[in-house]
Amino acid sequence: MGVEAASAIPSDGAASFAASAVDGRNALHSSMCADSIKHYVVVRSLPPELEHGVCNPSDRLADALPDGAKLLWYLRHGQSIGHVAREAAMEADKKAGGGSKHEEACERSLERIDCPLSPLGEQQALWARAQVAAWKQNHICWFVHLLTRALETAAIAFEHELLSGRVRFVVRPEVREFFPDNNENQGRPLPELRACPRLHSLAAWPVIEVALSEASTVDWGAKWDTEWAQGAGGAWQRHCGGAERIYAFKAWLAEQPEALIAVVCHSGAVQNMLNSEAWADGFPRFGDPQRFPCGGLVKRFVVPNSHWVAVIATR
Repeated sequence: MGVEAASAIPSDGAASFAASAVDGRNALHSSMCADSIKHYVVVRSLPPELEHGVCNPSDRLADALPDGAKLLWYLRHGQSIGHVAREAAMEADKKAGGGSKHEEACERSLERIDCPLSPLGEQQALWARAQVAAWKQNHICWFVHLLTRALETAAIAFEHELLSGRVRFVVRPEVREFFPDNNENQGRPLPELRACPRLHSLAAWPVIEVALSEASTVDWGAKWDTEWAQGAGGAWQRHCGGAERIYAFKAWLAEQPEALIAVVCHSGAVQNMLNSEAWADGFPRFGDPQRFPCGGLVKRFVVPNSHWVAVIATR
């Protein structure tokens, strides 16, 4: 498959990760000034319910949605096989008296590149399906990352909506997981995904097949296949760990016509996307900027598998 073991980020890229956080935020804010502001939607405040946990009710937000605004659900995928393996490795380290030998070996392993959902992860996606069925607003556009665990979660949780043909399903590379020191976060080239028996077994595969087609991925597919998925020389790590894609996604998102949008992605993506928003400006930040290249965290959103955070973005 042309894969390589996860290693330290090349020295020319390591320093750029932290710098790109500030540069990216500044570039976004500069581009939002004056005439350009109409081209962006930003989260200026957090719903008060998020003070008490995630899975905040979205019907109230939808009912009060201003003209030109978007209601965004950032939904984390279900538990993956890689997550199970990592927890077992951490337990082995604990039994060994400490350290991270087993955990690091697990993250370097080539056996769990882009691994699928665990059985529990599938059950968590079914739990999310039941929650979605209770939403009053269900004519939602779904934007999904193309790591298998995100595709499977979306296909299971939103199976009925996808098969109805009433909603748009779009795969985007920008909302991948961060943390390039973990090989689970490598991707697979599009031809592999299109031929994947596990994805073919999903009831919503016909919808996924269209979203993964050459016509649907024409603007980014070549880059994904040659660099971003598994590219050598630190290429996939730079894309995985960099901040630029956060702002590229925000610019792309603003151009989409839908007002109700669910983004099925990853824990690190949720943290970086939300902490790069306008509500976080001016607050002190914490956390490793190489893991959180949005510039560090103002707030850590504790999002269990198949749970979500709902926010309003306005022009």
